[in-house]
Amino acid sequence: MGEKTSRAKVSVALVGVGSTWELHYRDAIQRLSSKLTVKAICDSVQMRAAVVADEFEAMPISCPWHLTQRTDLHAWLILDPGWFDTYPAALAVQHGRPALYANTFCAPITKLLPLMLEAVECGEPLMPEFPQRFTPSTTRLRELIATKFGPVHKIEVTVPLSEVTAADVTDWLTQNQPGAIGLFDWCACLVGTPCTAVSFQTMSTGSQLQLSFAARASQPNDPPTATIHFAPDAIDCRQVECERGSASLGGKTQISWQAGEECGQEIHGNERSPYEIILDQFCRRALGGLVPVPTVTDAIQAITTMQMALAAVAAPRV
Repeated sequence: MGEKTSRAKVSVALVGVGSTWELHYRDAIQRLSSKLTVKAICDSVQMRAAVVADEFEAMPISCPWHLTQRTDLHAWLILDPGWFDTYPAALAVQHGRPALYANTFCAPITKLLPLMLEAVECGEPLMPEFPQRFTPSTTRLRELIATKFGPVHKIEVTVPLSEVTAADVTDWLTQNQPGAIGLFDWCACLVGTPCTAVSFQTMSTGSQLQLSFAARASQPNDPPTATIHFAPDAIDCRQVECERGSASLGGKTQISWQAGEECGQEIHGNERSPYEIILDQFCRRALGGLVPVPTVTDAIQAITTMQMALAAVAAPRV
């Protein structure tokens, strides 16, 4: 029995053990110790790699290229690459190594997009990190969409922003790039089709980005939309209208919903963090499980939406 358990574990290398490791993945890895084992630690700061390697009885490694020579590793967890930048992710793609790419969208888009396109050609070994998909309130929302609500028709997102000119929205997009790209993916994930167009409009009460998505085959004349409102003194809120119901999300844990005569106001605990869920899915996929996970194609679509949004803000519709 013990031998079978050992074979079922994913042997991983950690690439970068800085703040992302400490804040998001240290506890997740410890909680998933029955599913993975840490065999190597690679970090641009050798002393830091040595300390974490000692904790896991793993081997400290100074250069990501050395990981490509390790045949005992099933997968890489690219967490805090530091001055290695996109190099570890590019190595994983070129050598066909399954890799969870945390902080995916911190790198410049000019570097990310070619990397993601190459990953598609190489069989998508990278799994991008989209934590907004896995908050407790969003997980509950997806359950409701599948069981009660039906397809999403419209999404309304309110973002508090003290100044709402085109320049301010551009700053929000670029300075909050991981969050903005994650938000675009969140909308597309719920809708189920890719974004096809983005427009920007300024008004007396604020400004807004309007996202249009590809129409579903069942509703060719009614394409879904998502509107991101920017307004001073606004409350951060997300509202979703579906075929047979609607929901409002307040933060990561609260959701209120209505479907016909049914309704609910719920607060869901954070027993499993989004990062633990992401890591769990990655481990199961790395062992060959048919688990639906975020894909490189999803990342490309979200990056493309970001580019369309920046272009729309640069040429606003008044």
